[in-house]
Parts: sequence; C-alpha cells; structure tokens
Amino acid sequence: MLHCRLSKEHPNHTLLDEKEPPLMERNPLVFWQAACFVLVVLIAVLLCRMH
Repeated sequence: MLHCRLSKEHPNHTLLDEKEPPLMERNPLVFWQAACFVLVVLIAVLLCRMH
C-alpha cells in the first residue's frame, strides 16, 4: 500500500505553478483608472443615445 504524506520538503508541483496575480493586486491604480475609463465611455454612449 502506498502512503502519501504532506511535506514541506516535497510540495505538490501542480500547486506551485506561479500565475501572474490579477491586475487589481499588481497595480490597483491602473485597475481603477481603467474601470473609470470604461464607466465614462459607457455614460457618454448612453447620453448620446438620449438625444
């Protein structure tokens, strides 16, 4: 019978895949600037459709 044991010396390599963190964590200022830009464009489009 095979016995599996959790160990810090032999971590699971599939869990160690380093993914790039989301933009919000890397650079929150750029995230909020982009979010505001999208909202401004959306508001401008909606205002133009009203007239």
